[in-house]
Amino acid sequence: MPDAIGEEHAGAATVGLMRVPVSGTDAVYVNGLRLNRVGAFPAQNEYTIAANTVTFGGTAPTAADLVLADYAFTLAANDAVGILQLVQSLSLDQTDADADTANPAYVALLDTIAELGGREILVEHDFSFVIDSAGPDITLDNLDLLRLLAVFWDDRQLDPLTTREAEWLRPTWRTDRGSPVAFVRDEETDTTIRLTPRPDMPIRSVNSSATTSYDIGAIWIDRPLVLPQWLVLPVALRVAAREFRRESAFRDVEVADAYDAVAQQLFELCLPPNDTGG
Repeated sequence: MPDAIGEEHAGAATVGLMRVPVSGTDAVYVNGLRLNRVGAFPAQNEYTIAANTVTFGGTAPTAADLVLADYAFTLAANDAVGILQLVQSLSLDQTDADADTANPAYVALLDTIAELGGREILVEHDFSFVIDSAGPDITLDNLDLLRLLAVFWDDRQLDPLTTREAEWLRPTWRTDRGSPVAFVRDEETDTTIRLTPRPDMPIRSVNSSATTSYDIGAIWIDRPLVLPQWLVLPVALRVAAREFRRESAFRDVEVADAYDAVAQQLFELCLPPNDTGG
């Protein structure tokens, strides 16, 4: 359980801590004077804490006062904010935990996940993308797609084609009707595909006995913002290494190399050979 020691804030009637303290571990100071939590002892200088919000009783500190907070906290280990909080701890609070593209650590996290997407370890699937015959294009909804691995129609895997390949094989591919044998997709991260030939009859739904829907199945590599627990620590170490390696006030290549080395060892322990994230 990590600790936040001496987290600084300007005085105000309420102060928002960076994390939610574990109950009973908090200690709050104003200008060096430790305050009593409400319910502990009767005193003028009291405060209450709910979630990560400290509310001062009695005479609240002003903006000229220095508020310090010590507390223990737990990590929501496998989501983006939790991973960034772990990175923040690894970087001795030199990085931010905001899941925002303005935060370099968050960008480094997305890049690290994208690199893992080059290996078939973050695989998802769905066999219930329902389509109709009204339009030729199919959108694979709700996918944060890194790489599309396979598309299925009526229990048959379809061949992938680019538009140029489809034009070369059959110039009329856009208007052909029949049972699909391939899908066309040009952009690697695009979730829109086109089946060729275009379906001319409904097939039985994969998940029911209905015969009025067109269903396709897909297997893809996801860009998850909630990682498997076993990937959290090596990914956080890799992100922290990126942060220590980039140009900043706390740049330290030796620390970056050390974190990268530990991350690589962990990847080798939990990934198949040749899938070590390097």
